[in-house]
Amino acid sequence: MIVIDHTTKRPDVPALYFGRKLVKAVPMTKEHFDFYIQSPNPAAPIGELPVRQAPGYMVEYLDGGRPNDPRHTGYISWCPKEAFENANQDVNEGVDFGAATFLAKRGFRVARKGWNGKGMFVYVVDPGEYPAKMDAIKNVFPEDKVPYGQYWAIKTAQGPVVPWAPSSSDSLAEDWVIVEGGSHAHQ
Repeated sequence: MIVIDHTTKRPDVPALYFGRKLVKAVPMTKEHFDFYIQSPNPAAPIGELPVRQAPGYMVEYLDGGRPNDPRHTGYISWCPKEAFENANQDVNEGVDFGAATFLAKRGFRVARKGWNGKGMFVYVVDPGEYPAKMDAIKNVFPEDKVPYGQYWAIKTAQGPVVPWAPSSSDSLAEDWVIVEGGSHAHQ
């Protein structure tokens, strides 16, 4: 058993990390992965190889790492099935609110599967400023530019976008999904 001492910065004492990453994954054995990365032909018949090793996934990291294969835009590696499935959630099946927040901060639209309103989704608005329009705020900030911080917004079923705060049930739910659109294409 490794005892982790968070007060030291010694290289022989590992630090504890919590990781969130955005990845694409394809079920694949280690043998298939090794064949894939050595194959100059992207259309190589992977399915014809004998499957002798434990199942796993070819993982492509979308938010970090230099590509190591010209057929991919992110860094690819292989991960055993159990380790991968214990560390990752399928965004099409539903994720917890922490993962939904992680995705929204990266430009994705997210919504609860159970929301009944057509076209409803939430997203994170980045900090910025807008010109003062109401008398109550005019002459308060230089050049009448009102600064605002990062906040949640919801596109309502009726159409308008308004500020949003999650309810207790929203923050504990595990049925958050990506809604098509936003700054990232979900594939």
